[in-house]
Amino acid sequence: SGTNLPGATQAVLVYSNTTYLADNGKVFRCVVSNASGSVTSSPATLTVIADITPPSLVSAINQDQTHITIIFSEPLEIASATNAANYAVNGGIAVQGAVLMSAQTVSLTVTSLTLSNNYTVTVNNVRDRASIPNSIASNSQISFQAQAFGLTVRPLIGPFLNNVMPEAAPLLSANWTIVPAFPNLVFTNLLGVTAVPGTNLLCAWEREGRVWMFVNDSNVITKTLVVDISNQCQGWDDSGLLNLVFHPGFATNHFMFLYYTWVTPGTVVGSPTTRPTEMVVGKYHDRLSRFTVTNGIATLASETVFVDQAGDSVWHNGSGMFFHPTNGFLYYTDGDDERSDPQVITNKLFAGVFRIDVDKRGGSISHAPPRQPTLGTTANYFVPNDNPFVGQSGVLEEFFGLGLRSPHRMTIDPPTGRIYIGDVGAGSREEITRIDPGESGLNFQWSYVEGFLGTMPGSYIGISKPPILDYTHGEGQAVIGGHVYRGSEFATQLGGRYIFGDNVSRTVWVMDESTTPATKIPLGVLPKGDGPNSGSDYTGLSSFGLDANNEIYMCQMSSIGGRIYKLAIAGQSASRPLPTLLSQIGAFTNLAALAPN
Repeated sequence: SGTNLPGATQAVLVYSNTTYLADNGKVFRCVVSNASGSVTSSPATLTVIADITPPSLVSAINQDQTHITIIFSEPLEIASATNAANYAVNGGIAVQGAVLMSAQTVSLTVTSLTLSNNYTVTVNNVRDRASIPNSIASNSQISFQAQAFGLTVRPLIGPFLNNVMPEAAPLLSANWTIVPAFPNLVFTNLLGVTAVPGTNLLCAWEREGRVWMFVNDSNVITKTLVVDISNQCQGWDDSGLLNLVFHPGFATNHFMFLYYTWVTPGTVVGSPTTRPTEMVVGKYHDRLSRFTVTNGIATLASETVFVDQAGDSVWHNGSGMFFHPTNGFLYYTDGDDERSDPQVITNKLFAGVFRIDVDKRGGSISHAPPRQPTLGTTANYFVPNDNPFVGQSGVLEEFFGLGLRSPHRMTIDPPTGRIYIGDVGAGSREEITRIDPGESGLNFQWSYVEGFLGTMPGSYIGISKPPILDYTHGEGQAVIGGHVYRGSEFATQLGGRYIFGDNVSRTVWVMDESTTPATKIPLGVLPKGDGPNSGSDYTGLSSFGLDANNEIYMCQMSSIGGRIYKLAIAGQSASRPLPTLLSQIGAFTNLAALAPN
């Protein structure tokens, strides 16, 4: 339809995530060119066949006397599938709850069933996931007989599957504790910690603009100031020095990138008991800068500004930040500045994931940004050629994704390439979102949807991407994104699992991604920081960090001395490891057929 498609450079174009409303009738042409000229193909019109088939019931069976599993013919809309009012069971059985176990499987919690009795489940108003959702036929019914569950005869097998399984479950939640990692060091409003590449040093940064380095040793007693930008860094709220990363070539170029809330030098206000004015038009700038570290010190004069986006609020300023281990691009997040439209990519660099080439490699890799943001300036970087909105009229090509509210942390798991974002919610939900390898141009749904609550409109920018996990404000009020654990100390218990937490409840969780949606298991609660608390929560959990060995740390906020914490296990480990393969437990004679031994 006259718009160049990013990434469409091969003989075959895979056009994914089509919808009837947005894509039916789109016209595609292929332009092939070489030194002699170019030729444009005849048009091809895309026909998207609308999904008009409603979901239907496939089977029902009881799990036990209080749970019924129902399988539908296709994936279901979460809101309608989990509404217990949409289900009824005869025989005086009350439906007390509904949970989506997989995309098309619902588990009902009911009052007690009588074994061997026949029951009929009646379903209404459950919808599928079509762009125009289809509802199940009125009063759809399916019947089942309540079966006995469990074993009737004890099998002839020794304890713990003939001593193949461990006597105790591998420790996960019950015996974890959170302890100081460096008891002799304290920080003022600590917001992050990371490894200094090629050294045995750690780098920690404070909200009000100070960066420190110290030796990664539990007995360390001193820390060294690297740089102090507090005269131009507006902290004392949900703002300040929000993130820090080292360039992949730090060993030779000594580049350190800071993301912070810049204000005119000398105009910083606030204290441990007094927050700055939340909204001042144009005062608070979301700034990404590079500093050069020489002999452990960075001067203000070494600052090179890459992004300076003027905003109005000290709230919702980001920021997650990392260098991608494969493509070398810098990824960072920013929030919606409290009042900026999170569904616009043609105005300001707010409410999204941004991807830039700070090395300005050019050629087939990247190009100069075609325009400047409104009320902002950018310089000293290029835009990757395969960013998802490259070539579209009037857009800010730095956008890699949009629709975020307050993405305080974003990290990447290098072995899998998965990117995790903790986006702080508004009135109802906190959420974790995952970007899988190959995905780009995602719309993270704010402000149409919060967590799993709400629906997207018929037309929107990008590809809709719901979170993989959300939780209510009864469990916490400000999610703090973390890291996938790749260390060695707890590899058996936590290896390959995402660890995150909440600023206000200070709970630290490990995520179970084997369920749909993902679930979380508590590991412990970070101790509350000392001193006054002018916000929610400036004595709570502020961030996670990794050292050079990928061991994970937690940061505690406090205006009079917060600490860096780590996980520890209280008690003994299992006497033997859990088998890693189902075939190793000896329970089946034929694993493919699951024939019991």
